[in-house]
Amino acid sequence: MLALCVEHGNEAKRQNMKVGGSASNAEFVEHFRRLRCAGIHSKAYFILGGPRETAETSAETTTFTIEPGVSLAYFAIYKEFIPALKFLRSKQTKGSDAHQRYSAYEQLDIVWDAVLGTALTDPGSAPFQELVEQIASAEAPLDPAELIAVYDELSRRGFRFFDSSNTATSTLISRPPRKY
Repeated sequence: MLALCVEHGNEAKRQNMKVGGSASNAEFVEHFRRLRCAGIHSKAYFILGGPRETAETSAETTTFTIEPGVSLAYFAIYKEFIPALKFLRSKQTKGSDAHQRYSAYEQLDIVWDAVLGTALTDPGSAPFQELVEQIASAEAPLDPAELIAVYDELSRRGFRFFDSSNTATSTLISRPPRKY
């Protein structure tokens, strides 16, 4: 398997992210095609979010993960650390727990293919309903039927969320907060 840091599906944003330039989308498509033809699996890394990211440029990235036919696509969510660091330093007063509250998070690993694959035949399954409840909010309601339809389309194109090294046995795994 060969891994490439594509970073973004929008060529202009990718050129701005990469020092020294980057390949074009057409060149990436050709690289991944040649790897497939040679029987070599591919992994592509992408970043979602960041300065001047829009719903449209994020959609370009997620759409571009399908076009070249990569074996695995990894998405990192952009996090602006400098303002957070400045904020935490300003709150470092005796007795303050601000640093503790901002430097710990609870990680939730979801075996998306198992949950969404089951939902294709059983939209009322408990793991799927739990997933919908966890990711939906009043500000961003989620249509479960639309989520299932999108996953169905992606999976028919060969897209999978899992990595072959993923050996998780349960569909939802809650992990203790991590501290950094």
